[in-house]
Amino acid sequence: MRFKSTIIKDSEDHFVVCIGWTGNDEIVIGRNDSTLSKWSQTSKESIKLCDFSDESSYPIDLHILSSTQRLTNKTAGIEQILITSSNGKLHLMSKTTKIDKTVDAHEGNVTVGKWSPDGSTLLTAGEDGSIKIWSRIGMLRTKLVVNAEPILSADWNSDSSKIVYTQHDTLCIKSLKANIKTIRIWDSYGNSVFVSEKLTHPVTSHCWKSDGNLLVVSFYNTILICNQYGVVLSTNHVDCGSICTLCWSPDNTQVAAVCANGRLMISTLVERSISRRNFHCLITSRKTMAVKDVLNETKENLDFPERIVHVAMEYNHLIITTCTQCFVHQMPNLNTPQIINLKDTNVFMIILTE
Repeated sequence: MRFKSTIIKDSEDHFVVCIGWTGNDEIVIGRNDSTLSKWSQTSKESIKLCDFSDESSYPIDLHILSSTQRLTNKTAGIEQILITSSNGKLHLMSKTTKIDKTVDAHEGNVTVGKWSPDGSTLLTAGEDGSIKIWSRIGMLRTKLVVNAEPILSADWNSDSSKIVYTQHDTLCIKSLKANIKTIRIWDSYGNSVFVSEKLTHPVTSHCWKSDGNLLVVSFYNTILICNQYGVVLSTNHVDCGSICTLCWSPDNTQVAAVCANGRLMISTLVERSISRRNFHCLITSRKTMAVKDVLNETKENLDFPERIVHVAMEYNHLIITTCTQCFVHQMPNLNTPQIINLKDTNVFMIILTE
């Protein structure tokens, strides 16, 4: 398989700037002499459609609404051409060579103009660093991107939910559906790892635990604890409205949150557990722990004066740190621990050796 290419020679001396197919044998051509023409592959003739010289501008980009897009949007028989120009305007014209509407879109050159795949909306991007979304009749809907550097290229994804654009040395993807209501996780290579079912409300905040084992996600009146693969481990319902910001504590046992009602909320991880041999430890609340011997079927409850921070169990010893103290229990005797006052209260990990 290969291409057989032909360089078209015509009488025009000006450069071709933008093109678009308007049928299998016809191409609309924009030139730097401010003209827009249609060239027929059958007759090898060019017909002038319109002239932008009165506006002291020339076409930069054009996109023709395809027959598939027109049928999807139930506008069969109406062919619309989107043209962007060097004076910051976008033009909508029909196949009958009539410019239906002209809109002041950007400051400076309008570098990109694209119909959405369903033909219901269009986007424009400019040297002013902005991307705007318009209705099919040229009414501004939203200013999607505002940056300082020019945007030279942009396009839609297949379902009109995202826009990809280039800026300087960066490729950016911008979603138009802020209320998609799902949790998505990617690995370090950009591969999709997990996509949750649709949630009841839009996700307003999320925060990874520093070791990457837990992810906290929040939305209206709800906090979710997920593992690193996105599986929901716990759902906590709170009456505080939307939760705007989440932040893990340095010891990874608490999460601070900013609520929509203006309040600060602190959430502590409870029901954490650790098991070694025949012993199972469960943190039942901020200051209490249950230790169970599964062989003897005995259970003891331990109370602490402060919040439990870390727990480690190995080599017949149970170590618990609170905010200011360290408790060392020798298993299975849990009644008389050795208590050590911590000089440095910022304990991040406990490692036991023989």
